[in-house]
Amino acid sequence: MKVNQIYKTYNIPPNLQRHMLRVAGLAEILSENWTGETINKTAMVFACLFHDACKLLNFDLSRPELFEEEAENIDYWRWVQTEIAHKRGTNEHKATLQVCKEIMLPTKAIQLIDNLEWCYINGILEYRNMESAITVYSDMRIGPFGIITLEERFNELRSRVAF
Repeated sequence: MKVNQIYKTYNIPPNLQRHMLRVAGLAEILSENWTGETINKTAMVFACLFHDACKLLNFDLSRPELFEEEAENIDYWRWVQTEIAHKRGTNEHKATLQVCKEIMLPTKAIQLIDNLEWCYINGILEYRNMESAITVYSDMRIGPFGIITLEERFNELRSRVAF
């Protein structure tokens, strides 16, 4: 199944699709220009393409402006959010891992997604896990409309996510 078919099958909002595609694009650029130890580029790109598959669980649906062109369909996205929670539980990370297993991502890609929690950054850097570091970095640098600074990304996240 193609990426866009998976996104459609799993009801991933268009703005979230664009985010994951951009993250994967940045990870691909970084991995193509990587000169250090051997890294698994394919696993990194797959991880980035699906790392937020169930992120809708954490979306604040009282702010339809975050859905861009889908703002008028907020009731549909509420229904999708409820369906995901009913089928997969409310833990967005665990739900995403379930989806990744269902679509049969390579084991290494699933491991990278499992590591793609910001709370693991210190360990990733300490153990020089460069595949995870590049994957996390790529996610940190892509905001809703493209590449931004880390400071801009943290400010953007604070504006829409409760920490």
